[in-house]
Amino acid sequence: MNQHHPGSKKEDKLLELEDRPPLAASALHLVVQGREKVYLGPRDMRSLLEALGENLSYANVRLNGTVLNRRDFENIPLQDGDRVDFLYFMGGGSCSISPKLKSSVTPGI
Repeated sequence: MNQHHPGSKKEDKLLELEDRPPLAASALHLVVQGREKVYLGPRDMRSLLEALGENLSYANVRLNGTVLNRRDFENIPLQDGDRVDFLYFMGGGSCSISPKLKSSVTPGI
C-alpha cells in the first residue's frame, strides 16, 4: 500500500491518479466501407485496421477521400465521423466487348 508523505506534492498527484478509475475510451462513430460502425479502440488508423483484421502489408486505405500511405497508418489519427474505405486492386482478367459495341467496331481498323 502506498504511504502518504505530507508535503510531497508530486506524490499527492500520483496518488490522486492511482485512486481514480481508468477513463473509458470514447466511442468513435465511423463509416467503414459504407456502413456505420462504432469503434472503441485507440484512435489511429493502424489500430483500426488491426481491430478489423485487415492485413497491414496489403491494405490500401482511403480516409475521407484521401488515399493514405501505408507506412503512415500509425500516425494517422481518427476522428468522429471519418469515412474509411478499403481499396482492393485486382490483377488479371480479360477484355471483352459488349454486343452493342461490337456492331460499332469496324473490322480491320
